[in-house]
Amino acid sequence: MNIVDIVFDKNTEKHLFFEVNRSPQIEASSFTDQKAQEINSYFMREMDLNLSKKAGKTIGRVENISFPELGVENIPARVDTGAKLSSLWASDIEQHPDGTLSFNLFNSSSPLFSGQKVTVSNFSEIVISSSMGIAQRRYKVKLLTKLHGRKIRASFTLADRSTQVYPVLVGRNILHGKFVVDVKHGKPLLEAERKRRKQLDELID
Repeated sequence: MNIVDIVFDKNTEKHLFFEVNRSPQIEASSFTDQKAQEINSYFMREMDLNLSKKAGKTIGRVENISFPELGVENIPARVDTGAKLSSLWASDIEQHPDGTLSFNLFNSSSPLFSGQKVTVSNFSEIVISSSMGIAQRRYKVKLLTKLHGRKIRASFTLADRSTQVYPVLVGRNILHGKFVVDVKHGKPLLEAERKRRKQLDELID
């Protein structure tokens, strides 16, 4: 019985035939260096593929995020690996005597604003520091989200993001172990970003 030394590369969908022998071997045979190189390349590709799968899906610096339980879909969100928690633009935030918290998504200045009031019972208050080192007290809520085809129940702090280009910020609490960020990808609002940069430049001048 003869043995065929063969490897199937799932990435290129090609079969790599090495030789036919009475027993598997690479050493002391023809084209030893070439076969060793092919085998090495194959296992390196497999290792890279497995590491990529383990790390998670690749997303860009801006992605659309949805909130299925609220009926809100495809909201542009900035992905920030430097932020520990995610943040959501909210207005008219009010804590009620019955132990619930209500708020509106966005506000009337946003084209995304619908006037829909969201009421939650699972919330807390935390103190966070801004990038300028200013301490802020915010409410934190848990919401079901959908990002890049994956549903995740995650915590968001409620903040006034009316001066920001993106109404949602996705932080490490959503990214960790699920996504890899590649800034070459994504769906940035380039015109809105340029407009915002111009406004900031005018303030500095």
